[in-house]
Amino acid sequence: MKETDYRKVNDRITEIFSVNEEDGLERKCYQIDKQKKEIICFIEDSDYFVDAFYLEGFTSVPKEFSEKGYIPSGVQYYLNVAFKDKKINKFTISKEDKKDYRKVRQGYNVTIPYTEFSKYKKEMMRIDSERKANRKNATEHFLATLFPKYFQVGEESINRKKNQFLSGLDINIIPKLSKEELAQLQDFVFCILDNKYVDVSKKISLISQYKENVDTWYN
Repeated sequence: MKETDYRKVNDRITEIFSVNEEDGLERKCYQIDKQKKEIICFIEDSDYFVDAFYLEGFTSVPKEFSEKGYIPSGVQYYLNVAFKDKKINKFTISKEDKKDYRKVRQGYNVTIPYTEFSKYKKEMMRIDSERKANRKNATEHFLATLFPKYFQVGEESINRKKNQFLSGLDINIIPKLSKEELAQLQDFVFCILDNKYVDVSKKISLISQYKENVDTWYN
């Protein structure tokens, strides 16, 4: 049998089956109702916060989902972490970008917009990609430190680390910094000045500006 198998139930309903790689057992992953424009994605984990995802407005499995019946890049796992104790009866992703968190009987029906869900999935993919790259970079730095003759830190690794640092800068966290954390940043700033500026007067001017800003934040 193929990894995924499409089976037409009738003119309206198609089901998708897949085979578990570990035990070889077959399971139903999706039920597609072309007339209702609704897809049910069945959850394999019996301890998950819902039994299925309902994809409203779809006639084919969206790219954010695996044909094997789950959401990759940690999305499915972290949705479970977030909703595990929220008493969710039904979880829907709406192609029409509906949004709702409605109390129903003893629990809630949640509907999230597909547009926002797609952005979230892309962000999780980016984080997943960076995590893998960070592990590769950490290995390069580790071996280059031990055996610099045989291992060097690649330019790609250096650029990625630099970009991560710059993209993480956020002016909104400045008021939240403690004096100890600010001291760490101060040491870093002074290192930049020592490495990038030769002119002493320029260094003094920049240090003076930095001190004025710090005094403003904490006065």
